[in-house]
Amino acid sequence: MAPATPAPPGVHPPKQARSGATKERIVEAALELLDRKPLSEVGVAEIARRAGVSVGGFYARFASLDALVFTFENDFFERLLGEVEGALDPGRWEGRRIPEIVEAYIRMAVTAFRRHRGRMRQVALRSRRAADPAFRERVNAVNLRLHGALRALLRARRDEIAHPDPEGAIDLGLTMVSAAMRETILFPEMCRHLNSFPDDALVRELTRAYVAFLGIPTRARPTRRRRT
Repeated sequence: MAPATPAPPGVHPPKQARSGATKERIVEAALELLDRKPLSEVGVAEIARRAGVSVGGFYARFASLDALVFTFENDFFERLLGEVEGALDPGRWEGRRIPEIVEAYIRMAVTAFRRHRGRMRQVALRSRRAADPAFRERVNAVNLRLHGALRALLRARRDEIAHPDPEGAIDLGLTMVSAAMRETILFPEMCRHLNSFPDDALVRELTRAYVAFLGIPTRARPTRRRRT
């Protein structure tokens, strides 16, 4: 497991408990604002006002807005990785088959996308636009770990996969369902031409698509007989 990224020089460690609480309020205020608008429209003064501190109080804890963004992104990445890797620990899935594992992963991902929409939207936007190679490397490392836990479970069950290229199908299918979740939940304004799905339906349909792409037959539902 890769270690957490160290804090940058611009994040000042709290010297006492009250200072630490103020730092947390600043982070929470920034996240609340980012749930409603992009980072480019959020300023230090607005964050400080929402957190109930002065602008000087902000800079006493963060040297810049970038330092603040780094802090909550790093904390978020580590929490998310811990949740996913714990939930997909191989010991928890002994005797379970691929459709059940895929459904659990997709449900967990949809829930995370919905719950942390503001943060994940900002990460997606920054990873597409950022010129900072270090940031892109961090995002790629997180994605590798997140997807790696599922890949390991699926590869251990290769005998269930009928696709002629199991390894390629696992990777391409995961890319397809991840992109569908990202676009429909984080960027719905770009998907207005598509029918919207409630989260339960989205989980069901993406699971069906991934499992079918892997070549795993699904159980046919019994047909109802018409009453005469």
